[in-house]
Amino acid sequence: MKLTVCRPAHANMAAERNGRLASDGYATLSFLMLHTSDLREVMVVTKTPAAVASGQRRIGEHLATWRKLRQLTAAQVADRAGISRHTVMRLENGEGVSTENLLRVARSLGVLDTLVAALDPYATDLGRLRSQEALPERVRPSRPGRTQ
Repeated sequence: MKLTVCRPAHANMAAERNGRLASDGYATLSFLMLHTSDLREVMVVTKTPAAVASGQRRIGEHLATWRKLRQLTAAQVADRAGISRHTVMRLENGEGVSTENLLRVARSLGVLDTLVAALDPYATDLGRLRSQEALPERVRPSRPGRTQ
């Protein structure tokens, strides 16, 4: 489960005004809990969907297999990618990492181009079918009762 706390910039100012700013620059959790409505904080609790978790796990397994096929240690991949060994291990274990770190590891294993090509929409039947159509600048939801 992932917990994300979004705090507006005025939250620190309100905390400073009340003399409750923690030494690291963030308001203490108890202060936040007591003054949530004053700070207009939004807390979002999300659970990773099963399909996404499965995809993360499978991608991690595939990258671990590529690393082993290339006879590299996690430390060597980490060094080539410019990230920590811990991040490589998290990725291989199917835990969340940033897109940048995923791409860094793919590049260090020599599979970045393959990964990017796999996401090419024009390599699909739908993409080829619509390749001559001009894509819209934005896609907006249709209004109820309105036909397009």
